[in-house]
Amino acid sequence: MITRLYLENFRAFEKLDIPLSKINCFLGPNNSGKSAIISAINVLSQTLESTDRDAPLLLNGKFEDLGTYEDTVYSNITNRNIKIGLEIIENIQRPSDEKPSSLRIEIVYHYRKQRREIVINGLEISSPINNLLLKTRVSERSNTQIVEKVSPEYGDIKTGRSSSGTIRTNHFIPNVSPSLIRYFPSKGRRVVRRRRDTYFDLDFELYDVSQLITSHLSKVEFIGPFRSRPERTYSFSGESPSSVGATGDKCIDILASDQSRRKGKRKNIAQQVTNWLQQSEIAKRIVVFPLTDRHFEIYVSHIHTGEEVNIADAGFGISQILPILVAGYFIPSNSTFIIEEPEIHLHPKAQSEIGTFLYEVYKKNVQIFVETHSEHLLLRLQRHIASGDLSPKDVNVFYIYTDEKGKGKIDKLIPIGEDGYFSEEWPQGFFPERLREAEQIAKQSL
Repeated sequence: MITRLYLENFRAFEKLDIPLSKINCFLGPNNSGKSAIISAINVLSQTLESTDRDAPLLLNGKFEDLGTYEDTVYSNITNRNIKIGLEIIENIQRPSDEKPSSLRIEIVYHYRKQRREIVINGLEISSPINNLLLKTRVSERSNTQIVEKVSPEYGDIKTGRSSSGTIRTNHFIPNVSPSLIRYFPSKGRRVVRRRRDTYFDLDFELYDVSQLITSHLSKVEFIGPFRSRPERTYSFSGESPSSVGATGDKCIDILASDQSRRKGKRKNIAQQVTNWLQQSEIAKRIVVFPLTDRHFEIYVSHIHTGEEVNIADAGFGISQILPILVAGYFIPSNSTFIIEEPEIHLHPKAQSEIGTFLYEVYKKNVQIFVETHSEHLLLRLQRHIASGDLSPKDVNVFYIYTDEKGKGKIDKLIPIGEDGYFSEEWPQGFFPERLREAEQIAKQSL
């Protein structure tokens, strides 16, 4: 699980440092910077999955389209470095037999204007008690990472002067890609200590760290706020996608693929979606109706009359929540689930039921990030805390807003008690808007 996120000069934030839990909700006014927090994780994930092995930070990919470095860096000042840091729970065993609960990884990115390229300017890996494992800097000549500091258990870093008079380090990582995760040597490769031409096992721990990061960033399911419009007919390629996609365009393929499996291998996704639609009083059921071996339609039956209509003729809210439901029921355990505005085009009861849906996904040991404006969704999560289904420690609620004096974006963690109530006031009166409207109505009726 990602337990903390650090940002510097990334999109809306000059600095950000927030603790993360199993369910993380981000609320606030429009254009407050909520999506910037989510996109930090997305951009790392799409960098990892890029086919370009030398891409240090992929700004435009399967999840995010952030434009250029100038578009992404805080205040659009390109000589500023961007820093992205994560703390991740880990279970690897260090050579000293110490088992820290998490590792902290910080990557600093720099933009070279003349070459119009992003490079990793340096990287730090440490334990939660600030025991440094590794610190590197980029070599301007070779674009590889040179070790500046290393944990004492691996020996001292020796420095000396070359024939040209420049200071050099005696530890380096040879022939490694500058990209985010592939920076680390593959298992079996050695990090060379030049002075004595001997080897040590730092590379094996780096490999474990690399695997740790990969395990968290390669299992990300992201669904953005703009989902695909429903179609009247669909064609089935025969493939089973691994995710629904950022716009949800693959969710129907997943439904059809699951429907075509033998009963023993089905996840029964359509039935789980049907159960949620019934509970939310949106529809009685959803049906995958084959037309040919390759073509099919999706039908939705009315919650009260049972009348079946093509999904293209049903309410728009069904097509917008469907990718989220399919993704949640399809996602494997130990994954990361990121959703933006799941409540769009849904009535209040259905918005509340999304809270219960998130609780069901959470029980699969999935870490959840949700950007929302829905008070109903949040109230349902509070209800699950009050009933004992969730611990207050399992849910972090952040209010993101702009400082009234124009000093930048502010992130505030709003604590929740065992009774499900928030123990602090919301800044700027965000959710009490409904109460104020009721007071105005009462005054008008006097």
